[in-house]
Amino acid sequence: MEGFRTCWNYKSRVHPDVPCTRETLLGDFCSYHIKTPHRFSIMKRFKRLSKGKRDCLRRFVQRCRVRIGLLSVQRQGLKCPTTNMTELISMDPIDTIYPPYRFSFCEKGLFWTFDVRALLASRSTSRDALTNPYTQIVLSEDCLAKLQNHVQWLNSRRYRLDYAVTDSNRRPTYSQRVTELCLLMDSHGYWTNVDWFNSMTPSMIHDFTNRLDSLWIEELGLTDEQREAIYPSWDPEDTYLVPPINGLRRAMARAMVRFVPIGPLLEQLLTFLFVFLRASPEKESRSLACVYILKALAAVNVRVINSYPWL
Repeated sequence: MEGFRTCWNYKSRVHPDVPCTRETLLGDFCSYHIKTPHRFSIMKRFKRLSKGKRDCLRRFVQRCRVRIGLLSVQRQGLKCPTTNMTELISMDPIDTIYPPYRFSFCEKGLFWTFDVRALLASRSTSRDALTNPYTQIVLSEDCLAKLQNHVQWLNSRRYRLDYAVTDSNRRPTYSQRVTELCLLMDSHGYWTNVDWFNSMTPSMIHDFTNRLDSLWIEELGLTDEQREAIYPSWDPEDTYLVPPINGLRRAMARAMVRFVPIGPLLEQLLTFLFVFLRASPEKESRSLACVYILKALAAVNVRVINSYPWL
């Protein structure tokens, strides 16, 4: 994912025929246009349609709206009266949540609605599991899976997942992918902490990949059939699991001299981990992939051992 969404407004009154190129602040508009949004559009001449074609087009649009609504409910939950009347962080009414960020779920017969960014903000704490902030009940695996799918949907459309108000406090875009990865592992029952990945250095990435390769190739004693069940694209002739990360050796060589941006290295690692965790069609095999990642993390981060002593 490169950057965030660009503003849907036109550039200015002087240039109404040019789209704005600023990054969005909330949803679809930048900080300059968010108070008075006017979507950019291009005027085109259309041939006049007959009444029959207009009716056909109207029915098609109506069916599309119904279909989009059903997909939204499946991804974000029902939009119905909820137990909490205000948003968790801003304390604004629930109705003011920007539609793409709305997320609701049912817990013991009660509906709760959140701005998905508020849930992710609570996920960024040192807490072991993602819980309902009001009841402190751990979210179910089905709810976590739905949340992870919605976060993936937002990421694919380059929505911001934080409450940044200026460019100076904007988090790196890879932090959103780290959150998505942790939610994916959480959905398999292994609670993780985003800091385990965000705090990585080039040397930690190097040690992590070496440890994961060693577990996969030798230490676990896996057969080729077992490896292919977990990672169907595995080639038995390969001598490593994690593909080489471009720039890692160069970063290791100059890490003692000056600051090395971790973003590009971590982005490559995250890309592979997503592929690895989603490769198998069997949930049991995907859970094993989570365990192997945690075992490799335990070799580079003592906090993982504290959370999972059995590793």
